[in-house]
Amino acid sequence: MSHLEKLQTLKRLPFNVYDFIIIGGGVAGCSIAYFLSVEGKKVALIEEGAICSKASGAAGAFINPVMGKPSNLKTISDQAFLFSTEYFSRHFNDIFWQCGTYLLPKVEKTKEEFLAQSNYMPFDYEYLDENSIDFIKMPARKFGAYFCKSAGIIQPKLFCERLVQRCDVFENQKIEKIEKTDDAYIVCNMYSKAVIMATGANKGLLGEEYLKSAVIGLWGQKIEINGLLENNSNISGEVLISAVKDGKFAVGATYVRSEDEIGVSDEESDKLVESANEIVDIKSCDIVVAKGGLRATSIDHFPIVGRIINGEKTLARHPSLANGRHMHKEQIDYKGDIFIFTGHTSKAFSMAFYTARLFAESILRGSDLPMAIDSDRLFFRWCRKYKRL
Repeated sequence: MSHLEKLQTLKRLPFNVYDFIIIGGGVAGCSIAYFLSVEGKKVALIEEGAICSKASGAAGAFINPVMGKPSNLKTISDQAFLFSTEYFSRHFNDIFWQCGTYLLPKVEKTKEEFLAQSNYMPFDYEYLDENSIDFIKMPARKFGAYFCKSAGIIQPKLFCERLVQRCDVFENQKIEKIEKTDDAYIVCNMYSKAVIMATGANKGLLGEEYLKSAVIGLWGQKIEINGLLENNSNISGEVLISAVKDGKFAVGATYVRSEDEIGVSDEESDKLVESANEIVDIKSCDIVVAKGGLRATSIDHFPIVGRIINGEKTLARHPSLANGRHMHKEQIDYKGDIFIFTGHTSKAFSMAFYTARLFAESILRGSDLPMAIDSDRLFFRWCRKYKRL
């Protein structure tokens, strides 16, 4: 009989018992909590602040497609966009506004290169030349724009709160450590069969060096403005500009790589207004609120999803990993049922939601994760670097 079963039999279990404890209440943690809880799993979500605060609270929550030539990252971004827009329109249509997005090219692109990108768009779009979008200033409209009708924006706080309705949510909880018995984990006086680390750019509880070196923080700032714009759709250019709703719109950007919180500044707010005003004419501008957060990306720009490896132990048992050898999952020393789910960057409200679905399928049904997002890849990369240390 296991330790957990003995406690339950003796009725001496002073803890809540869950199938999963998720650490982190941003969009990543809330998304995986959603897909596990709709499958009937008992889920606890623990957040050191409030749900959808920090990076997720400062996000624009734009649901936009990615332009560009084919790549593995574009493929998964396209899949995330198509899945999310369809799912949100069916299940979250009251907080998902499909106002469409004007996708502007980078100024260094030639018009021919920009037009050729339509060959790689697996979504609805319309090309508009520079004369058809005169509400956008020159040179931002120099090459015209693609308009994606199904793109939109979702209300971040309400969305995250909806995702965790079936879960037990514990806010303002400081987690000092994760304890392990022979068959369960203890976090904040709660028992669980598995733990999922959805801690974003916060590396404090990760432990493993291969993950700490792979998770990168990107500071982003968003301002919400009382004001007027000529258009009623989002604009994706050098900065992201949301459509006007209830007399307000937002401008945001993710731009500074950092290990620590930078802090919201008036100077950066002014820069966002200036950048937005180079794209459209802002007729009046009263900044209501400015928010900032440290978003998580990875060293190769893909999400980080999967079981956490005991790096030192695995490398000690298989030193040839330092020479570039790969190995089957059965040969890897994993740290039990402790998982990581982070690195979704500025498109987290589509990317985290889509990869959470893939992650839940992997955990519950044993389906393989796409290699591009499987966190094991970062361990093998670290092993090759470890040899040079």
